[in-house]
Amino acid sequence: RGAKGPNAITINGIYEPTDEFCNKWPIYRKRGEQDKWLEFFDASNKWYIKATPDKGKARGWMRLAANPPCKPENCKSICEVWDGNKWTSQPSVSIVSLRQRRENDTKLGIERRAQAVPVDIRGAQGPSASSINGVYEVTNELSGGWPVYKKRGDPDKWLEFIVSTSEWYVKPTADRGRPEGWMCIPCDPPNRPELLTSPCEVWDGEKWVIQESVTVLKAVNGFDNMIEFRIFCEEEILSLQERLNGSLKRVVELLSIPSDKVIEGNNQLKDIIDNTKDNLNKL
Repeated sequence: RGAKGPNAITINGIYEPTDEFCNKWPIYRKRGEQDKWLEFFDASNKWYIKATPDKGKARGWMRLAANPPCKPENCKSICEVWDGNKWTSQPSVSIVSLRQRRENDTKLGIERRAQAVPVDIRGAQGPSASSINGVYEVTNELSGGWPVYKKRGDPDKWLEFIVSTSEWYVKPTADRGRPEGWMCIPCDPPNRPELLTSPCEVWDGEKWVIQESVTVLKAVNGFDNMIEFRIFCEEEILSLQERLNGSLKRVVELLSIPSDKVIEGNNQLKDIIDNTKDNLNKL
Protein backbone atom coordinates (compact mmCIF):
# COMPACT_ATOMS: atom_id res chain seq x y z
CA ARG A 1 0.00 0.00 0.00
CA GLY A 2 1.08 3.59 -0.61
CA ALA A 3 2.62 3.32 -4.08
CA LYS A 4 2.10 6.44 -6.19
CA GLY A 5 2.27 7.29 -9.86
CA PRO A 6 1.06 5.54 -13.02
CA ASN A 7 1.78 2.05 -11.64
CA ALA A 8 0.14 2.60 -8.24
CA ILE A 9 -3.06 0.71 -8.97
CA THR A 10 -1.00 -2.18 -10.37
CA ILE A 11 1.23 -2.39 -7.29
CA ASN A 12 -1.10 -1.72 -4.36
CA GLY A 13 -3.13 -4.66 -3.15
CA ILE A 14 -3.09 -7.96 -1.27
CA TYR A 15 -0.58 -10.65 -2.30
CA GLU A 16 -1.15 -14.25 -1.22
CA PRO A 17 1.50 -17.03 -1.12
CA THR A 18 1.17 -19.74 -3.75
CA ASP A 19 2.62 -23.25 -4.05
CA GLU A 20 5.32 -21.92 -6.39
CA PHE A 21 8.86 -21.05 -5.29
CA CYS A 22 11.68 -18.99 -6.75
CA ASN A 23 15.16 -19.14 -5.22
CA LYS A 24 13.68 -21.04 -2.24
CA TRP A 25 11.23 -18.25 -1.47
CA PRO A 26 7.47 -18.54 -2.02
CA ILE A 27 5.95 -16.63 -4.92
CA TYR A 28 2.94 -14.45 -4.08
CA ARG A 29 0.03 -13.70 -6.42
CA LYS A 30 -2.11 -10.56 -6.23
CA ARG A 31 -5.63 -11.24 -5.05
CA GLY A 32 -8.13 -10.75 -7.85
CA GLU A 33 -5.46 -10.34 -10.54
CA GLN A 34 -3.92 -13.58 -11.83
CA ASP A 35 -1.23 -11.77 -13.85
CA LYS A 36 0.43 -9.87 -10.96
CA TRP A 37 3.15 -11.45 -8.80
CA LEU A 38 5.53 -10.71 -5.91
CA GLU A 39 8.74 -12.71 -6.45
CA PHE A 40 12.24 -12.81 -4.96
CA PHE A 41 15.24 -12.63 -7.33
CA ASP A 42 18.44 -13.82 -5.62
CA ALA A 43 20.92 -12.32 -8.12
CA SER A 44 19.94 -8.84 -6.94
CA ASN A 45 18.62 -9.76 -3.47
CA LYS A 46 15.37 -7.95 -4.22
CA TRP A 47 11.64 -8.65 -4.19
CA TYR A 48 9.83 -7.57 -7.36
CA ILE A 49 6.17 -6.95 -8.16
CA LYS A 50 5.80 -7.99 -11.79
CA ALA A 51 3.70 -9.37 -14.61
CA THR A 52 3.72 -13.03 -15.66
CA PRO A 53 6.17 -12.49 -18.60
CA ASP A 54 8.73 -11.07 -16.13
CA LYS A 55 8.73 -14.03 -13.72
CA GLY A 56 12.28 -15.21 -13.10
CA LYS A 57 13.73 -11.84 -14.16
CA ALA A 58 14.92 -8.76 -12.29
CA ARG A 59 12.10 -6.68 -13.77
CA GLY A 60 8.78 -5.28 -12.64
CA TRP A 61 6.87 -2.25 -11.39
CA MET A 62 8.29 -2.22 -7.86
CA ARG A 63 11.37 -3.62 -6.13
CA LEU A 64 12.44 -3.99 -2.52
CA ALA A 65 15.97 -4.77 -1.38
CA ALA A 66 16.25 -7.71 1.03
CA ASN A 67 19.85 -8.13 2.17
CA PRO A 68 20.04 -10.54 3.87
CA PRO A 69 17.02 -12.19 2.22
CA CYS A 70 13.85 -12.18 4.31
CA LYS A 71 10.08 -12.14 4.00
CA PRO A 72 8.81 -8.99 2.23
CA GLU A 73 6.93 -7.77 5.31
CA ASN A 74 10.16 -7.96 7.34
CA CYS A 75 12.28 -5.88 4.94
CA LYS A 76 13.45 -2.52 6.28
CA SER A 77 14.50 -1.04 2.93
CA ILE A 78 12.60 1.71 1.14
CA CYS A 79 10.62 0.46 -1.85
CA GLU A 80 11.48 1.68 -5.33
CA VAL A 81 8.79 2.16 -7.97
CA TRP A 82 9.27 2.28 -11.74
CA ASP A 83 7.76 5.56 -12.99
CA GLY A 84 8.05 4.70 -16.67
CA ASN A 85 11.58 6.07 -17.05
CA LYS A 86 13.52 5.29 -13.88
CA TRP A 87 13.38 3.77 -10.41
CA THR A 88 12.28 6.22 -7.72
CA SER A 89 12.31 5.70 -3.95
CA GLN A 90 8.85 5.91 -2.38
CA PRO A 91 8.92 5.92 1.44
CA SER A 92 5.11 6.03 1.36
CA VAL A 93 4.99 2.33 0.35
CA SER A 94 4.43 -0.06 3.24
CA ILE A 95 4.40 -3.87 3.21
CA VAL A 96 2.91 -5.60 6.24
CA SER A 97 1.15 -8.87 6.90
CA LEU A 98 -2.55 -8.97 6.07
CA ARG A 99 -3.39 -9.57 9.70
CA GLN A 100 -1.39 -6.52 10.80
CA ARG A 101 -2.94 -4.41 8.05
CA ARG A 102 -6.45 -5.35 9.10
CA GLU A 103 -5.69 -4.56 12.74
CA ASN A 104 -4.23 -1.18 11.77
CA ASP A 105 -7.15 -0.37 9.46
CA THR A 106 -9.70 -1.31 12.10
CA LYS A 107 -8.02 0.82 14.76
CA LEU A 108 -7.64 3.83 12.44
CA GLY A 109 -11.12 3.31 11.02
CA ILE A 110 -12.75 3.45 14.44
CA GLU A 111 -10.90 6.67 15.27
CA ARG A 112 -11.75 8.25 11.91
CA ARG A 113 -15.39 7.18 12.09
CA ALA A 114 -15.71 8.95 15.44
CA GLN A 115 -14.58 12.17 13.74
CA ALA A 116 -16.57 11.70 10.53
CA VAL A 117 -19.63 13.82 9.72
CA PRO A 118 -22.32 13.68 7.02
CA VAL A 119 -21.15 15.35 3.80
CA ASP A 120 -23.15 17.26 1.22
CA ILE A 121 -22.04 16.80 -2.40
CA ARG A 122 -23.48 19.23 -4.91
CA GLY A 123 -22.63 20.97 -8.16
CA ALA A 124 -22.06 17.84 -10.27
CA GLN A 125 -23.28 18.25 -13.83
CA GLY A 126 -24.05 15.91 -16.71
CA PRO A 127 -25.76 12.50 -16.95
CA SER A 128 -24.40 11.33 -13.57
CA ALA A 129 -25.41 14.47 -11.64
CA SER A 130 -28.53 13.00 -10.01
CA SER A 131 -26.55 9.96 -8.87
CA ILE A 132 -23.79 12.09 -7.34
CA ASN A 133 -25.45 15.11 -5.73
CA GLY A 134 -26.89 14.58 -2.27
CA VAL A 135 -26.09 14.05 1.41
CA TYR A 136 -23.96 11.06 2.39
CA GLU A 137 -24.10 9.73 5.93
CA VAL A 138 -21.46 7.79 7.86
CA THR A 139 -22.03 4.03 8.21
CA ASN A 140 -20.39 1.40 10.42
CA GLU A 141 -18.50 -0.03 7.44
CA LEU A 142 -14.83 0.62 6.74
CA SER A 143 -12.76 0.65 3.57
CA GLY A 144 -8.98 0.97 3.71
CA GLY A 145 -9.11 2.36 7.22
CA TRP A 146 -11.75 5.00 6.37
CA PRO A 147 -15.48 5.04 7.09
CA VAL A 148 -17.88 4.31 4.23
CA TYR A 149 -20.73 6.76 3.55
CA LYS A 150 -24.22 5.92 2.23
CA LYS A 151 -26.39 8.37 0.29
CA ARG A 152 -29.38 9.54 2.27
CA GLY A 153 -32.60 8.14 0.82
CA ASP A 154 -30.77 5.95 -1.71
CA PRO A 155 -29.19 2.81 -0.21
CA ASP A 156 -27.58 1.80 -3.53
CA LYS A 157 -25.21 4.79 -3.66
CA TRP A 158 -22.00 5.11 -1.66
CA LEU A 159 -18.99 7.31 -0.99
CA GLU A 160 -16.02 4.99 -0.48
CA PHE A 161 -12.25 5.33 -0.15
CA ILE A 162 -10.17 3.12 -2.45
CA VAL A 163 -6.72 2.60 -1.01
CA SER A 164 -5.08 1.28 -4.21
CA THR A 165 -5.55 4.66 -5.94
CA SER A 166 -5.89 6.89 -2.85
CA GLU A 167 -9.20 8.30 -4.10
CA TRP A 168 -12.75 8.72 -2.82
CA TYR A 169 -15.45 7.44 -5.19
CA VAL A 170 -19.20 7.99 -5.42
CA LYS A 171 -20.50 4.69 -6.76
CA PRO A 172 -23.28 2.11 -6.94
CA THR A 173 -23.21 -1.05 -4.82
CA ALA A 174 -21.96 -3.06 -7.80
CA ASP A 175 -18.69 -1.06 -7.83
CA ARG A 176 -17.90 -1.39 -4.12
CA GLY A 177 -14.24 -2.18 -3.49
CA ARG A 178 -13.14 -1.07 -6.97
CA PRO A 179 -11.76 2.26 -8.30
CA GLU A 180 -14.92 2.86 -10.31
CA GLY A 181 -18.00 5.01 -10.04
CA TRP A 182 -19.59 8.28 -11.13
CA MET A 183 -17.21 10.66 -9.33
CA CYS A 184 -13.76 10.50 -7.77
CA ILE A 185 -11.70 12.83 -5.58
CA PRO A 186 -7.91 12.35 -5.55
CA CYS A 187 -6.44 12.65 -2.06
CA ASP A 188 -2.71 12.56 -1.41
CA PRO A 189 -2.30 12.23 1.51
CA PRO A 190 -5.65 10.60 2.36
CA ASN A 191 -8.10 12.71 4.35
CA ARG A 192 -11.79 13.07 5.11
CA PRO A 193 -13.79 13.95 1.97
CA GLU A 194 -15.00 17.34 3.22
CA LEU A 195 -11.41 18.42 3.96
CA LEU A 196 -10.00 17.71 0.50
CA THR A 197 -8.94 20.52 -1.82
CA SER A 198 -8.42 18.53 -5.03
CA PRO A 199 -10.93 19.16 -7.83
CA CYS A 200 -13.52 16.44 -8.33
CA GLU A 201 -13.60 14.33 -11.48
CA VAL A 202 -16.94 13.22 -12.91
CA TRP A 203 -17.58 10.39 -15.38
CA ASP A 204 -19.52 11.83 -18.33
CA GLY A 205 -20.25 8.45 -19.90
CA GLU A 206 -17.03 8.30 -21.93
CA LYS A 207 -14.23 9.88 -19.90
CA TRP A 208 -13.32 11.51 -16.59
CA VAL A 209 -13.87 15.29 -16.61
CA ILE A 210 -12.72 17.76 -13.94
CA GLN A 211 -15.70 19.73 -12.63
CA GLU A 212 -14.66 22.71 -10.52
CA SER A 213 -18.35 23.31 -9.71
CA VAL A 214 -18.53 20.26 -7.44
CA THR A 215 -18.28 20.91 -3.71
CA VAL A 216 -17.98 18.38 -0.90
CA LEU A 217 -18.88 20.07 2.38
CA LYS A 218 -19.97 19.16 5.85
CA ALA A 219 -23.75 18.73 5.69
CA VAL A 220 -25.71 21.43 7.52
CA ASN A 221 -27.31 18.88 9.83
CA GLY A 222 -23.80 17.62 10.59
CA PHE A 223 -23.02 20.74 12.66
CA ASP A 224 -23.44 20.55 16.40
CA ASN A 225 -24.93 24.04 16.74
CA MET A 226 -25.58 27.31 14.86
CA ILE A 227 -22.37 28.90 16.14
CA GLU A 228 -20.33 26.13 14.54
CA PHE A 229 -22.39 26.55 11.36
CA ARG A 230 -21.82 30.33 11.30
CA ILE A 231 -18.07 29.91 11.82
CA PHE A 232 -17.97 27.44 8.94
CA CYS A 233 -19.93 29.79 6.65
CA GLU A 234 -17.72 32.77 7.46
CA GLU A 235 -14.60 30.72 6.81
CA GLU A 236 -16.07 29.65 3.46
CA ILE A 237 -16.93 33.27 2.60
CA LEU A 238 -13.40 34.37 3.45
CA SER A 239 -11.93 31.56 1.37
CA LEU A 240 -14.13 32.43 -1.60
CA GLN A 241 -13.27 36.11 -1.23
CA GLU A 242 -9.55 35.36 -1.29
CA ARG A 243 -9.88 33.19 -4.40
CA LEU A 244 -12.07 35.76 -6.15
CA ASN A 245 -9.68 38.58 -5.28
CA GLY A 246 -6.82 36.57 -6.73
CA SER A 247 -8.77 35.95 -9.93
CA LEU A 248 -9.77 39.62 -10.21
CA LYS A 249 -6.18 40.71 -9.70
CA ARG A 250 -5.03 38.54 -12.59
CA VAL A 251 -7.84 39.91 -14.79
CA VAL A 252 -6.90 43.50 -13.89
CA GLU A 253 -3.27 42.85 -14.80
CA LEU A 254 -4.22 41.26 -18.12
CA LEU A 255 -6.79 43.88 -19.16
CA SER A 256 -5.12 46.98 -17.67
CA ILE A 257 -8.36 48.12 -15.99
CA PRO A 258 -8.25 51.72 -14.57
CA SER A 259 -7.68 51.95 -10.83
CA ASP A 260 -10.99 53.72 -10.15
CA LYS A 261 -12.87 50.80 -11.71
CA VAL A 262 -10.88 48.38 -9.59
CA ILE A 263 -11.86 50.28 -6.42
CA GLU A 264 -15.49 50.32 -7.54
CA GLY A 265 -15.41 46.54 -8.14
CA ASN A 266 -13.83 45.89 -4.75
CA ASN A 267 -16.53 47.97 -3.05
CA GLN A 268 -19.25 46.03 -4.84
CA LEU A 269 -17.65 42.76 -3.75
CA LYS A 270 -17.48 44.02 -0.14
CA ASP A 271 -21.19 44.95 -0.27
CA ILE A 272 -22.08 41.45 -1.48
CA ILE A 273 -20.07 39.83 1.32
CA ASP A 274 -21.55 42.14 3.98
CA ASN A 275 -25.05 41.38 2.71
CA THR A 276 -24.34 37.65 2.88
CA LYS A 277 -23.15 37.98 6.47
CA ASP A 278 -26.29 39.95 7.38
CA ASN A 279 -28.48 37.22 5.94
CA LEU A 280 -26.47 34.65 7.87
CA ASN A 281 -27.08 36.56 11.11
CA LYS A 282 -30.82 36.39 10.49
CA LEU A 283 -30.83 32.58 10.37
